[in-house]
Amino acid sequence: MSSRTYCTLSFRTEPTGGDVSPDHWLNDIEAFKHQSHLILMVHGYNSDVPGTNKSMDNFEQRMDAACMAGRDWRDGAQCVRVYWPGDVDWGLLSVLGYPLTIKPAEESGNLFSEALRTLTAGNPDLRVSLIVHSLGNHFTLQALSGLNGAHGLGPRISHMVMMAAAVPTTRLAKQGDGMNRGLDQALVSTETSSLHTPHDWVLAFAFPPGETAAGGEGFFPTALGHQHWDEAPSALNQQFAQPTQSRKYVDHTHYWTGISENQMFDLLGVPVTVARRTTVMNQSERATLVKDDPPSRVTQMRETLALYE
Repeated sequence: MSSRTYCTLSFRTEPTGGDVSPDHWLNDIEAFKHQSHLILMVHGYNSDVPGTNKSMDNFEQRMDAACMAGRDWRDGAQCVRVYWPGDVDWGLLSVLGYPLTIKPAEESGNLFSEALRTLTAGNPDLRVSLIVHSLGNHFTLQALSGLNGAHGLGPRISHMVMMAAAVPTTRLAKQGDGMNRGLDQALVSTETSSLHTPHDWVLAFAFPPGETAAGGEGFFPTALGHQHWDEAPSALNQQFAQPTQSRKYVDHTHYWTGISENQMFDLLGVPVTVARRTTVMNQSERATLVKDDPPSRVTQMRETLALYE
């Protein structure tokens, strides 16, 4: 378990499975409505509450261990784990359930937007940092689209880290689309970063047909978190996902447990006086290593299917 106390913000009726809860969040925000800074951590597709907590426990413990003695990377902020209903229990066939999760992601994203407006109404100086994984980026951008153009109705979002964003770049580029409005809102006053890797086999193999089956924009679209988006707004900070020292690359299912603490500290604006930085490979060195020692196709497919086991 995490050594720190965390709060929760849930938009689901059950810890595993279940539907969108329209009012659970009203009780949850009572625990942190007076905090000046919230770090909201959002899970991705096919992640229930127990699985999410296990991954986020690991993430927070690694971040804690990388800090200087007596220092805290949160700097007084309250961590909040955000849950939305995006899991289906179909075993290896769970990949087929992806199209069914788009609607709950958007429905719960609208509620997330309402929660952010409610928090800000009672706490106008609220500051928020967002760390989001996979399809949770769809959920989060849907929420931010509800704040688009509504000056003063939402919190000040200082940092947003989009890990393996399962959002089609075609929708991000389409004017008037909810994903486009959400990204615009994020880029207004936020240091927004997108972490990607070509070694994300889930976004390579499962995402394109899943989005197509869901009736999304375009045929077999490319996910933002799969590779560098050449047409992205210049304000979007796109980076190659750096793994921990024990890994050669980050795959889709191991961002929370495998992303470099150094990279995350930098993207969240954590001062070097708080968290020590160890020497890490630069992007070209890491890419060369992976190219020289690529995973087998069997390993690639196993990593893809691991998300749905």
